[in-house]
Amino acid sequence: MTHNSFILAIAIALVTTSSGCGKKEADEAAAAAEAAAAAREARIADALSAAYPGLAGSGPYTCMRTPPHMAEAGIKAPMCMDVVWMEWAHAWEKREPFTARAVGVSYMLAGDGGASNSTDPHNGGPYVMWKGTPYAHVMVPVAD
Repeated sequence: MTHNSFILAIAIALVTTSSGCGKKEADEAAAAAEAAAAAREARIADALSAAYPGLAGSGPYTCMRTPPHMAEAGIKAPMCMDVVWMEWAHAWEKREPFTARAVGVSYMLAGDGGASNSTDPHNGGPYVMWKGTPYAHVMVPVAD
């Protein structure tokens, strides 16, 4: 046997003997990929549940899923925001001043299970959330 054919024989033997382990690992990788895809689809469905069906996938809205810490606690709070609301969210996140340049609309049709309100959200109509702060805004409840 020449030197090159000996190397080829070793390579074939290694591939043949490791193929049993490779199948198990491949099956586990496929299952993990399938689970990851299902989790991704669930996150997308959660985000899109914030808006009415006609809004999903089009228009100038950014839809966000329920934050992971809330989802883990069984709380739903996805939202879809237009450009004005995205500016508001960035200011709120950085605790920077915010002044709306136009009227904005944000949808939370799947609910708002974790908000801290400074006025009564259960009074049966619109209410001011975060009253007295630069982030105050009007919430308009809708029927289930």
